[in-house]
Amino acid sequence: MKTWFRKAVAVLALGALTAVRAQETIHRLSDLNQAGEWVSEEWDPVSSKLEVRPEFPPELKGQGGEETSLGVKVNWPGGENFVYCNLVPAVAGSLKVPFRATAISLWVKGSGTGHYLDLHVIANGQPMKLELGQMTYDTWRKLEVAIPADWAQPLTVKGIAIHSWGLPQAVISTCYFTRLEAKGDASQPLP
Repeated sequence: MKTWFRKAVAVLALGALTAVRAQETIHRLSDLNQAGEWVSEEWDPVSSKLEVRPEFPPELKGQGGEETSLGVKVNWPGGENFVYCNLVPAVAGSLKVPFRATAISLWVKGSGTGHYLDLHVIANGQPMKLELGQMTYDTWRKLEVAIPADWAQPLTVKGIAIHSWGLPQAVISTCYFTRLEAKGDASQPLP
């Protein structure tokens, strides 16, 4: 009798888990591969150049869509000051997540220079920051960050920030971005 009961509970739990996973969806917010879709903020303290490039994650090749990315070349002055480059959608407020998000991901080919990445979002009208880490790598990586459960939603992606946190070296760095996506429950649409 106990064995039968355990099997029944396991089957029910597996069914519930499958139902939850079936509602999870991934929504592509931007491929970051259209000229003029993203721009550097005009008051950035560093010089940068944005250009659609043929670099693309090997793991995504052949899966459909354009196989390009946004290349960002930044001239970092060096020194102990905090300097940054903010990439923002050309149309402010255009990257809204249409459901309750649980995570946001972005494919990044890092510069290998140690500069930091943050994703800036607006959570129900409040500016928030999601840290994506330090670019000590120069290969493609899918960076995914969980959305804290206590954040008010809906979310709108405001931009991607690259910054120095006082890295002393003067350097010209290049990194690439593609496939900005939100993961969440599509059965919970938001206004």
